[in-house]
Amino acid sequence: MAGLKKSTKGGIDAEQIMKASLKLATEDHRTLLKKASKDDLASVALLQALAASKEAHATLLRLSDLVDRVEALEAHGIKYVGVYQPSGDYERGHIVTHQGSAWHAVRPTRAVPGSSGDWQLMVKAGRDARGS
Repeated sequence: MAGLKKSTKGGIDAEQIMKASLKLATEDHRTLLKKASKDDLASVALLQALAASKEAHATLLRLSDLVDRVEALEAHGIKYVGVYQPSGDYERGHIVTHQGSAWHAVRPTRAVPGSSGDWQLMVKAGRDARGS
């Protein structure tokens, strides 16, 4: 490999392999592999494994971030908590009925539904079906 010298035993020593693996963080591993000589196949395999490990680690980090995001979204689901009560404390995701309409709390609130931006109208009250 470019920059790697043969040890006295004819192979590449571990320290050189470690130094080369650190280069993977700053130099494209494909470029390093193209520079490898034919007799360094074991070192090439090791560098490929290190590169794959680095890619797997990055994938695991991305998956971990996605799991955290899904858990946060699921924790803030919706829940019907009944008819609005002025003394109630409402959390994000709570749904109440008030004056015939259904309201969704978009943030923690004590405000009356429809009086602030803390509530979003879900279903508007309709007219009664009496006398039809």
